[in-house]
Amino acid sequence: MKRLYRMSLWGLIIIPLISGAAHRPLDQLSQVQDSEQPGELIYQQYCALCHDPNPQIPLGAPRLGMAEDWQTRDLSDREALFERMDNGMGAMPPRGGCFECSDELLQAAIDYLIEHNDSP
Repeated sequence: MKRLYRMSLWGLIIIPLISGAAHRPLDQLSQVQDSEQPGELIYQQYCALCHDPNPQIPLGAPRLGMAEDWQTRDLSDREALFERMDNGMGAMPPRGGCFECSDELLQAAIDYLIEHNDSP
């Protein structure tokens, strides 16, 4: 048991320190904020896993560019869409999993999804 604990400790703490790999969401978000297309970048980083046309995590989330997936949603009420995303909905975590994102960045991601929806 102690050996397993030491191996876990090595894998979780030591290896990332040695390799320089670290989760630095604020660094990534500062680059996104300075970009010309922050909504697309937030979508790619946080939303595409479930909302992509061929999602890696197929949980039934409405997909980018698939008008039939969005038919039951009022896309004109962006405040309601933001509130659902902010609080989480179904399997989607609050703030779409981007807890470090500003409201403005999250709204940009919503706008990106709406702008790339193929509904009439």
